[in-house]
Amino acid sequence: MPTPKTCRCIIAAAALGLAPIAAPADTASGATGSPACLKATRADDGDAMRAACLPGRRNGNLVDGYNLAVGLRRLNPEESLPHLRWAADGGLPEAAHVYGNLLIDEGEADRGLAQLAAAAQAGLVAAQYDYATALLETRGPDQRDTILYWYAQAAANGDQSARYNLGVLYLEGHLGAPDPVLAWAWFSTLDALEGHPQVYRLVNRLAREMSRGERQSAERLRDRLASDPMALFEDP
Repeated sequence: MPTPKTCRCIIAAAALGLAPIAAPADTASGATGSPACLKATRADDGDAMRAACLPGRRNGNLVDGYNLAVGLRRLNPEESLPHLRWAADGGLPEAAHVYGNLLIDEGEADRGLAQLAAAAQAGLVAAQYDYATALLETRGPDQRDTILYWYAQAAANGDQSARYNLGVLYLEGHLGAPDPVLAWAWFSTLDALEGHPQVYRLVNRLAREMSRGERQSAERLRDRLASDPMALFEDP
């Protein structure tokens, strides 16, 4: 079967978007912070933020430290950073995710990847996706198995962009030999595939180019991955 020549694009990591943690459900760990701190970080008064959030931060409340970083970032990014780093180093996954992305943007790949890995391992889906993407951009094929694993983990947790990126990786052979059959299987697990016209056309074209045996194999893979995106992967 000929390898398709049309190049697809990997969906990049999400742009940095800081939002305060309002409830335990907003965190991978179920941590919570002070309502007064949360309220203060939604205003533009740095003194009020410090007064409301610093007591909790001094007592080790990671969410208050993170929320203070979020609020101060709008006013004074340099003052915000130590609070963000403190919450990340303390083990708050959301802080590690944001701090890791900032470090990578500043060219500190090793430190950034370590933070993203911690957030991904804590179960933060956005960090699982961003960790795989950051590894792809900074390490490439040397980290093939880990990249595929964390995209699959994000896919298993409902991230549609991860499924798409896995399709692209296998179609284009970014991490090894192209595998259009496995690419078709991943693309075909996307929800509401008909709502993505370019991918839908690509899936149909790939199907036409497959032999009967390849199509049967692809359909078995699709069904397997649709029910368990981690089916082909083991812990790295």
